[in-house]
Amino acid sequence: MLSVDTANAKRTPKTEGVAPFPLRMPNQNVALVQIAHRDLQCSTKNGRAGLRILGIFDKESKAKKHFKKCVKRGLVEPLPAFVVNLFETNVIPNNKSRTVEYLAAKAEALKEENKEEMAERRRKFEEKLEKRRNKEIDTRDEVLDMMKANEQLKEEEANDDDSDDDDDNEGVKRDAEIRSQKFVAISYLLDKSEEQEDAFTIYAAFDRQDEATRYVKDTLSDYDNSLHLFVNDMYEWLFPYIIEKPGTLKSMPFSYHHDQLNAFMQTQANQKDMVAAYKRAMEEPARTDDLEIEEIGETPDDDEQKQ
Repeated sequence: MLSVDTANAKRTPKTEGVAPFPLRMPNQNVALVQIAHRDLQCSTKNGRAGLRILGIFDKESKAKKHFKKCVKRGLVEPLPAFVVNLFETNVIPNNKSRTVEYLAAKAEALKEENKEEMAERRRKFEEKLEKRRNKEIDTRDEVLDMMKANEQLKEEEANDDDSDDDDDNEGVKRDAEIRSQKFVAISYLLDKSEEQEDAFTIYAAFDRQDEATRYVKDTLSDYDNSLHLFVNDMYEWLFPYIIEKPGTLKSMPFSYHHDQLNAFMQTQANQKDMVAAYKRAMEEPARTDDLEIEEIGETPDDDEQKQ
């Protein structure tokens, strides 16, 4: 069994010159969201779970008041909206009959499945890195495999038909948007079962994408390393399943806890630069004590969405 000391691994450096954002941003306690699925009032053509974040507030009453005002003024579609607590995992049911107890149990089950998946991914990564150190892997073959994967990805992107994706014809009018809230820090848990009831957790909203990215990198990375953390646009429909769709997440901000891996993976996320990044990474001497992987973004195969 491979044994690696990860306790003292050098982590990805925090942003210099600025203090990290607090974990809980001031006056941000609850989020106003609309959800969609195959058999909900707001149904999806592709039969997958979706959500739209309409704002983050300090009180539930303010969120409800904002929604009623927006619907009355025709600024947002009159679809059901819900108020959820930040930092709580919420499952998107595929039909109206799901009970509160069912959704709570489903959320816990998805968390456990995700932890097991992340542990297995870490094990495979460490095993592969150890083989590379022992020169049990021909790095030239790995580069060729990456080149083949790159070509396959290009073909998939060229043949990809997004006609089943849901078009947001109405959208959210600009007057319905909350001031200084354009980007959201969020995580997803995918349901691999036939129900496809994916889950999401909302953390904070920001005016600028770089602020949200810094919050994910400098703050959330220390809060939980068992989830994929992303930065998404607010007021647009988001579909969690996209994070597993090859080639569609190229611009999603993410970070890795381990600094050497982070430098490699940030470029690997863009398939066009994968081979060059790999060659550069392989030229650097590997260390035996720096394998802490904190995924703050995609899986090692994917990257972002923008619906």
